[in-house]
Amino acid sequence: MRRPQSGLGPGLKNWVLENLPLLVHFRPDRWRVPFVRSHLGPNGAWWLRDRIVGKVPILTNCSILDATPRAGHLSLDVSENGSRRRILCHHVIAGTGYEVDIDRLTFLDADLRWSIRRIERGPALDFRFQSSVPGLYFIGPASSPSFGPLFRFVAGAACSSRSLSRELARRSVRTDAVALPVARIATRAAQ
Repeated sequence: MRRPQSGLGPGLKNWVLENLPLLVHFRPDRWRVPFVRSHLGPNGAWWLRDRIVGKVPILTNCSILDATPRAGHLSLDVSENGSRRRILCHHVIAGTGYEVDIDRLTFLDADLRWSIRRIERGPALDFRFQSSVPGLYFIGPASSPSFGPLFRFVAGAACSSRSLSRELARRSVRTDAVALPVARIATRAAQ
């Protein structure tokens, strides 16, 4: 009873996060932001450690400067502690960090990024995972400043996928209802 189990690990806070996933969203930013920063920091799942450590080479605190295909492999130029080296490998898993920062999403137009309301550097989201830009949604780690640490983990996917699919289905029905009369008017005008 004191340390209930959840997908996030033992403890009452983790159990509450998993079983009442939207509770953190409705708390004020002044409480939520420090809680997200301090509870369940960036860390891999405990059950992954034995599958990785000692079996896969791990480089930390380095930057990939260049990646080039070469004879069925991948040649990486890596900067590590101020020195540059080349690594030839079959596969790369790049853990790029856990900092949510809208400005680093350069695949989004600069004006679009600028128009997204923020909580610190992450998007401020409504309870449906929608940003201040209508029709632009964020889930996963990018939603954690608005929804809490649960959403940095797979355990949060059930809630966000249900919520977002309901929202998109609702918007689709509303869009279809609006589009149908417009299509009828356009058809009549053409006749």
